[in-house]
Amino acid sequence: MARKKSYYTVDEITTNLYTFGSEWMLTDGTEYIGLYHLYATGEVYTLASWNETFSQQLLPYRDINQSAFIYQQLSNITTKYKSFVSVRPVINSDALTKGYFYRYIVKKNNEMLFYETTLDDFNKWNLKQIDNNLYTMIKLKWIIRGNLQDTTNAGVIIPSVSTMNSMTIKSAEKTIPGLSLYLTNLTEFYIDSDYIVATDINGLN
Repeated sequence: MARKKSYYTVDEITTNLYTFGSEWMLTDGTEYIGLYHLYATGEVYTLASWNETFSQQLLPYRDINQSAFIYQQLSNITTKYKSFVSVRPVINSDALTKGYFYRYIVKKNNEMLFYETTLDDFNKWNLKQIDNNLYTMIKLKWIIRGNLQDTTNAGVIIPSVSTMNSMTIKSAEKTIPGLSLYLTNLTEFYIDSDYIVATDINGLN
C-alpha cells in the first residue's frame, strides 16, 4: 500500500519501534507483534523502517472477531453503481394505438426476485452504470391488443395475445430463467380491439 506522501523528512518518521501485541493490527484484523515505524501523518507500517515491498499498513488494535472485522471493512465500501427504480408499467395512448408496449424486467441474479423498471434504467444497465453482476435486465415486447383465442385463417394459425406473450416469455427465459414465474398473467393490460383511442388534443400523451 502506498504511503500518503512520496517523501518524508527524518523528523517526520519514528523508526525501530516494537509492539508486544494489543496495540496494532494488520488491515485484515490480524493482531500484529513485532517491529514497526510511524509517521507524523498518523500512518503506521510494519518493519523498523519503510520497505516498499514488505511493509504493511497497521491500524489501531481492536479485539473483535476477524470475520466480523472484514465484514465491517467491506460494508464501508461505497459502490460506484447506481440503483434502479422499481415501477409498475403505465399504458399510454401510444401503446393503446400500437397494441403493445415494452416492459423492462429486472432479475436479481442470486435470487428469484423480479422487478420492472424504466427505459432510462435499462439503458444505464446496458452502460454498466447499474451492477451487471447483481442484476440482469431484459426488454420485453408485451402484446395488449388482439384475439383472446388462437384462430386460423386460410390454414394459417393466428396466435392470440396470450400465445404471443407466452412465446416472448419462453424466448426471454434463455436470458432470465424463471421469468414465467413472475409473468403469470398472459393477458395483463389487455384492451378490447374495439377500444377507441381518444385524440390527444393537448399533446400530453
